[in-house]
Amino acid sequence: MTDRHPELEALDALLEHTWAELLSRPVAANFLTSPASADRRMLALYLIQAYHYASHTSRNQAAVGVSMRTSNVHYLKYVYEHALEEVGHELMALHDLRALGVAIEDPARDMPAPLPETEVLIAYLYYVANFGNPVQRLGYSYWAESAYGVGQSFLDGITARMNLGREQLTFFHVHADIDAKHANDVEKALLKACETPADWKAVRRAAETSLRLNWAMIEAEFAEWEKLEAGEPSDYTLLNQLSQEVSSS
Repeated sequence: MTDRHPELEALDALLEHTWAELLSRPVAANFLTSPASADRRMLALYLIQAYHYASHTSRNQAAVGVSMRTSNVHYLKYVYEHALEEVGHELMALHDLRALGVAIEDPARDMPAPLPETEVLIAYLYYVANFGNPVQRLGYSYWAESAYGVGQSFLDGITARMNLGREQLTFFHVHADIDAKHANDVEKALLKACETPADWKAVRRAAETSLRLNWAMIEAEFAEWEKLEAGEPSDYTLLNQLSQEVSSS
């Protein structure tokens, strides 16, 4: 027997099913046997996207509070407290890029633009923050704060194959520690903020949609890596230096 809220169980089941579907796709299923899993350019592609979307996380989270038309004080406090805790997380991605050897001195000048799929994810999170049911943004937070457990095998695999240390993967390791607390906070916020079946439906929809958009971003990163590998034109050619360094080491 369990005393877990049935709506949380339904949300968990939806996300479990969605993760299973996404992880069965070729990009995930074959990743650890692909040359990409040993190529630091692949990690750098992800970290560039992480820098971009993380730089917006605190802002789209805070936007929920600005657009709220209700007086749910607990949820309002959660929104702003969580927004504050997310400030500056993109700097971990920047640190890791520099630790890998990517030449980014001034991010405003040197950071490549996000992939279109990353822009869509960012835009969607602003949309759910500003329009519709204000609790729906929790759908993204719920899975994002616990995603590091799902991806641990991938992280372990690339850490070994790319010969990396924790100091080059702070975005993952530090986030995992922070998000252990955040995941519990999100669950509490859901139970207090969701008052109707419509609230829970909005959360489930945003959770699945944002997870699928995140996965589209990951698949786009792999496609961009294939361009680099084939010597095709790319906005990320600065990463080819990483391939040369690894090959010569």
